[in-house]
Amino acid sequence: MDWHGYGSVRMGQFSMQGQDAEIPEFYRGTSELSFSEETLFGVQMQHDISDDMQLVAQWQARGNRDFKPETKLLFLRWQLNDAWQLKAGRLDIPLFAQSDTQYIGFSHNYSRLPKSVYWRFDFETGEGISLEHQQNWSWATLKTQAQWSNFDGLLFKSAAGGSGIPSHLRDIRALKFNLDTQKVNLVAGLMKTDVDLQSLDQRFIASLTPTLQQLGGSPSQIADFFADTSFTNGGNYWFYGLRYHPGDWHFEVERTRYGIDGAIDGQTSAWFAAASRRFDDLVLTLHHEQISKHPLAASEVLREGTPPQFYPLLPLMVKSLNQRMLRLNVLSARYDLAPSMALKADYMLGDVVFVTDGSSQAAHGFSLGVDFVF
Repeated sequence: MDWHGYGSVRMGQFSMQGQDAEIPEFYRGTSELSFSEETLFGVQMQHDISDDMQLVAQWQARGNRDFKPETKLLFLRWQLNDAWQLKAGRLDIPLFAQSDTQYIGFSHNYSRLPKSVYWRFDFETGEGISLEHQQNWSWATLKTQAQWSNFDGLLFKSAAGGSGIPSHLRDIRALKFNLDTQKVNLVAGLMKTDVDLQSLDQRFIASLTPTLQQLGGSPSQIADFFADTSFTNGGNYWFYGLRYHPGDWHFEVERTRYGIDGAIDGQTSAWFAAASRRFDDLVLTLHHEQISKHPLAASEVLREGTPPQFYPLLPLMVKSLNQRMLRLNVLSARYDLAPSMALKADYMLGDVVFVTDGSSQAAHGFSLGVDFVF
């Protein structure tokens, strides 16, 4: 039985003109210095059941969840042959280039992976099966992953004061491709799922039905309005990334786009671009990141014949979701204290963008901490 672990101990702050920026899991709830928001510990166990089958379990305790241990991963891995393997259980859903290692801070040069892309979704893990293939050539390695899974948990944390809304993702079908050469890494993936957000739908029904009645809506018109604005629909997600590392330099870009089909808040797109330079034990990284929303116009959501007095309610519904976007420039420094420990610091400067009207407010922050593995 093999045991490995990782952790991050970090203090930091992120504020918008001296106030809480209200961005979930990003120093939310205070504009003061936080020692727990990004501090976490994890341990992973691997047990060989037979020559070709292993049991893998990973537990994680995060400061922003009061360090309550959670089972992050728990699966059986069956090595079918030299090229194919099958996993079954609780798995990482391939949403990013670094899905497998995003919480292992020591594995990258950022103080934190760019927040705009690596949003720390609750649906990063799901219960299901994954079929994986690895093709080796003399000049490159191609890894392909096909996964089917389900998720039950919390989404739309901004709309619920940080606590989230009960949600279900069914029949998550995900594909990921990773091509790795000596200096270049290309990665791409996509995901389709059926989203069940009836809890959010019911919130809007309860709060808006009296208003729609006052606006003269008939029962059938009101029912059609809520059917058109429902968040229970198909969901989609895709991403791609490129890393180029010639010598002491390292360049990286990654982009993603996702949303619920026909949802009033539209699609979300995010990207970052980074350049790093190593000087012996010191690595400096400068990156730009941003995330933006693309709300749909009322005419794209509501069916023909909808009473025109219903249209102004859509911006109010989007506003109630309390979604905020980011545009940041970040300078990060990493200093390798030991073969398994790195001291990291960063400074963030940019603005927080409000989805409803596109207005923005200046924001800044910093962090200082250590990442380690054992």
